[in-house]
Amino acid sequence: MRGHTWPIIHQYIIDNTIQWLQTNNIETWILDPLARAFVGCGDENSNADMGIFCDTLDYIKDQSGVRNLMIIAHTGRNAEQGNSRARGASRFDDWADVRWTLTKDTDGQRWFEANGRDVSIPESRLDWNDQTRRQTIAYGIGKAETKLERDQQRVYDIIASAEPNGINRQGIIDTYKAAYKQESLSKESTENGILGQLQNKGLIYKYPVGKSLLFRVTNNQLQVT
Repeated sequence: MRGHTWPIIHQYIIDNTIQWLQTNNIETWILDPLARAFVGCGDENSNADMGIFCDTLDYIKDQSGVRNLMIIAHTGRNAEQGNSRARGASRFDDWADVRWTLTKDTDGQRWFEANGRDVSIPESRLDWNDQTRRQTIAYGIGKAETKLERDQQRVYDIIASAEPNGINRQGIIDTYKAAYKQESLSKESTENGILGQLQNKGLIYKYPVGKSLLFRVTNNQLQVT
């Protein structure tokens, strides 16, 4: 449709769309993106105009026999501020039966969340497979769990890089801060969390040198899924 106008709320467009969907036996109809599909339908920030647009889509879907309607809507800068609502009128978000939300954080990691009628999938990590070129959902593995995995890998690498001498807790914290300038580890997070977990996995061990405790890696290798 690039290069053509298709104001979907106009009757002749409605009739042509229904005919095309029926002729091609379309079961799943995808409109991408919302902003282009809405062109010619009024003000995208107006709940009244958005309501007419959404009601028209419901009518077309019903009359053409389409089973599933999906609309791709961008959140713009709202997602960066933790707001996953679609850009434009709030009527659009309220209209959907189910909302699938895909986001990407500053590390490039992608996330999926779904909620709506009889659907509730918490924000979960999406893992990319280079061989199959498919995304899979790591169900239930959210940002906190992923951050812990990432920090475990980083701390393990710091300790490994200090071989064969070992490194103390403060050295780990200082090295982490120098390597990842916008992030830091607290003494509590290393003492009560990451170092303890790495030791429980048999990946590192500690030994006393004078009044200090130094950490070294074992022969096992950390595997992050």
